[in-house]
Amino acid sequence: MVHPHTAAPGFWRGFVVLGAAALLAAAAGAQPLPPAGPDARFAALATEPDDGAVLVRPALRAPARWRVLIVPGSGCASLAPSADRLARGLRQAQVVLLQKPALSPPGQPCSRAHLQADNLADWQQRALRLAAQGLASTDAQLPLVLVGLSEGAELLPGLAAARAAVAALVLVGHAGLDPAEAGALQAARQGQSAAWWTLMAETRGARDDDALLQGRHWRYWQVLQRWPLQAPLLADARPLLRAWGGADALMPATAYQRFADLARRRPAPFCDIRFPRTDHELREPGADRLQQLWRWLDQTAAAMATQPGATIPLQDCAAWQAEAAQP
Repeated sequence: MVHPHTAAPGFWRGFVVLGAAALLAAAAGAQPLPPAGPDARFAALATEPDDGAVLVRPALRAPARWRVLIVPGSGCASLAPSADRLARGLRQAQVVLLQKPALSPPGQPCSRAHLQADNLADWQQRALRLAAQGLASTDAQLPLVLVGLSEGAELLPGLAAARAAVAALVLVGHAGLDPAEAGALQAARQGQSAAWWTLMAETRGARDDDALLQGRHWRYWQVLQRWPLQAPLLADARPLLRAWGGADALMPATAYQRFADLARRRPAPFCDIRFPRTDHELREPGADRLQQLWRWLDQTAAAMATQPGATIPLQDCAAWQAEAAQP
C-alpha cells in the first residue's frame, strides 16, 4: 500500500517553549544570508546530524520582500540536489528548506537509520530546532510564510505556534485532514481498507520491537493515528492557502473537498486552488505548476506589511483559481 506521505515530493503546546529557546540560541550565532542576486544558491548550515539538515538561500532578486520556510514531504531522498530548481519561482524570497535526518541520495532506498527516526512527533521537535537555526540567518523584519509539501503540512501548526509573526500557512498536495483520516480515504480509494485498518490495529498498542510495517517503523504509524491537523488548521487565525492537483493519484478528491467544506467557515481567509491536470506534486506534462504558485505568492509579497502581526493578503485568490483552471 502506498501511503499518501510517500510522495516525493497536536502535540505542539509542549513544543512552543522548546522553539523559543532554540530561536534564542540560534540567533546568537547566526550568520546573515549573502546579498540577493540571480546567482544565489542554497547552502547547508552546520547542524546536529541527528536533527537533519537546513538549507538556506537569499532572494534571487533585490529587494527581498518575504521569507519562506518549506517543510518537504516524507520521501527519504535528499532535496539538496534539486533545491535550486524547486524554489526558482521564489525570486524575492529568502528561503529556508528543512530536511529529515539520514536521507539517501536520489534513487537510493531509505536507510534503516532514517526509518527508525522517522515519525511526526520526533520530526516536529527536530524541525523546530532546524527552523530556528535557518530563520536566524534571514531578515526578521520580513513577513514569514510557512509551506508544507505533502506530509510537511502536518508540521505547520506546531511551527506556527512557536512563531506568532507567521503571516500565512500554505499546504501543497495535502488535504488538511488528520493524517489518519487521509490515509483511510486513500486506502479506500485503492480498495485496501481492510489492510489499512489491520495496520492501524497492529500499531495502536505498546511494542518493544523495531519491526517495519508497510515500509515504515511501527512507531510512525502509531504516532500518525493520534496526530491532529484539521482542528488546529481550522482554528488558526492566519490566512490559509491550499494548492492541489486534480490528477493527484495519491490523495482522493473527496479528502480535499471534505476539508474545504469545513475551512470555508474558519475565522481567517481560506484560498483553495485546484490545478485540474496536475499530479500530487503539481506537475503536468510540460509544466511545473508549483512554480506558478510561487510566482503568485512572490507577486503578492509586495503588498505585505512588515509590522508585527501582518498577514499575507489573499484578495487575488479568485484570479489565481481562474488562472489555475486554464490549460
